Amino acid sequence: MRENYDVIINGGGMVGSVTALLLADAGLSVAVIEAQTQTTYSKKNDRELRVSAISQHNLELFNKLNITDLMQTSRMGYYQHMQIWDNNSTGEIAFDGPGQKPLGAMVENNQIIAAAQQQLGKHANVEVFYATSIESFEQTERKVKVVLNQNDVLQAHLLVGADGARSKIRENLGIKVKQKPYQQHGLVCYLSLENAPVNTALQAFNSGGPVGLLPMNEGLFSMVWSLPEDQVEFWLKTDEGKFVNGLKAHINRDFGEIKLLSERVAFPLNKTYADTVYKNR
Repeated sequence: MRENYDVIINGGGMVGSVTALLLADAGLSVAVIEAQTQTTYSKKNDRELRVSAISQHNLELFNKLNITDLMQTSRMGYYQHMQIWDNNSTGEIAFDGPGQKPLGAMVENNQIIAAAQQQLGKHANVEVFYATSIESFEQTERKVKVVLNQNDVLQAHLLVGADGARSKIRENLGIKVKQKPYQQHGLVCYLSLENAPVNTALQAFNSGGPVGLLPMNEGLFSMVWSLPEDQVEFWLKTDEGKFVNGLKAHINRDFGEIKLLSERVAFPLNKTYADTVYKNR
């Protein structure tokens, strides 16, 4: 194990891993500190409910970093079209990707992380420390010294906090954040739509919040339904028939039979904005 790097990144998730690969491709030496064990992914496993929309620009970045080669493309929902409408007016918009290129793809978060971490393991300029955390760090004019939980000490010119919404790096630096709860929850699940348009992302706007229906390939859609806080428990716990009927009313378009294919989970929607994105090194 070496002790000196150009950059240390705390967090080996989507952001940390992709950042590490970009820096390593630029010729910099990178240490990635990841608190969890290495992420694995198999299409034999059930789909994860946490998914991300990856734009065409970032799909090209994944290709450049050789991340896509390590992904199960049959589990990626490429979309070339979008349809958006407002159920409280006549507002409606539809658009397509440029030429034959998709607008983007829906991908399970853990698939992206697993592929990016695999690529990290192949890169000569990267060393990854799994199941490891940063106990403390201190800055000098030229360096950042990091003490790991096994008492190993690493040094770098720059420390990156890619450790999520509750970043310990940010907190230890005293960087304040402004937070605003939207007083809504996002309810997510997987569905099938009998007559959905091909390769199309769908979104319906309602007074309580939008419903997004995002293609995941193999006839599957990831649903994200934004609901006021006082309604979310009802739609989480009501029986499948009432849930599907309520969803149809909030979509207000005929896509044929809708089947619920997973559990339902909800999470609060908040805005978080940091006062600054850097402090010395």
